[in-house]
Amino acid sequence: MITWHQFTEIALNHFRYLKTEFGFKKQSSEPPFIIFDANVFRILIFYDINGSHELDLSVRKIHDDPSRTVSTGIFVMAKLQGGPTDEDYQLSYPKTLESLNEQLERLSMTLRKYGSKFFV
Repeated sequence: MITWHQFTEIALNHFRYLKTEFGFKKQSSEPPFIIFDANVFRILIFYDINGSHELDLSVRKIHDDPSRTVSTGIFVMAKLQGGPTDEDYQLSYPKTLESLNEQLERLSMTLRKYGSKFFV
């Protein structure tokens, strides 16, 4: 069984470049989100540790009202730049440490590839 502490450690390791390259700061790591903020952007890493184990990532502007503005998923950011097709993208539901590590690495690499130009 994966603990929140384990999830947080693995996620912070994969997403450490947000701090070193783009100046993001971790604002919170309370289930079900790890939240990073920088300038105008907020990154939310979602993990439903006690339910379906869904893992996802979204980006929003910090000052947007969450009840009025929909966040943008990493897949949408990628598609806007000619990224993966619908068939290539799959939601993940990692239930083991190995699969959690793999899926966090995938999300991290996708965010770095398709989100970097927005964060500069």
